[in-house]
Amino acid sequence: MVKTLREDSGRTVEKPPTIIIADRNTHIRQFLQREIAAAGYVVIPADTADQLIALAYGKDPVDLVILDPDLPDVDFPALFRKICNRIPQLPVVFHSYDRSETGDLLLDSPSFFVQKKGDSLEGLMKMVHQILGPGQRKDDKRRESGKKGKKAATIAKRNEASMMMFIALFYRG
Repeated sequence: MVKTLREDSGRTVEKPPTIIIADRNTHIRQFLQREIAAAGYVVIPADTADQLIALAYGKDPVDLVILDPDLPDVDFPALFRKICNRIPQLPVVFHSYDRSETGDLLLDSPSFFVQKKGDSLEGLMKMVHQILGPGQRKDDKRRESGKKGKKAATIAKRNEASMMMFIALFYRG
């Protein structure tokens, strides 16, 4: 999902998707920020629930939240409901060692679970790509190669697959 914006000059500019990473551990937050930004996404870190809510409801558009349910001093189900009440609804990827921390929350929203596995981000990056499509890397020359129609079709297929996955998860039960 690449956003198209108009500059003052009248030409359009593509902006990569924006992701909030909320994790209490500074080292994990910085690692995720560095790696996900390198994949071409705009990444905004949050280390508290208050920061997360301020960013999610802020004036700048956000496309995804990656959330460790172990944020300090917060009633996690209440925090999650507040994120889910945002319009438009914001997809959330729970990134945790233990799925039980999310309880039944995954049933009621556009949310997904990815288990933390040491230093490996393979599962998390796969989920981010499924939800948002590929990021916009600075060294990505495909936009200039005349393959825009093919790239748009690929992104549309990925977005359709993501939507189907969302619908299946949302309506299961």
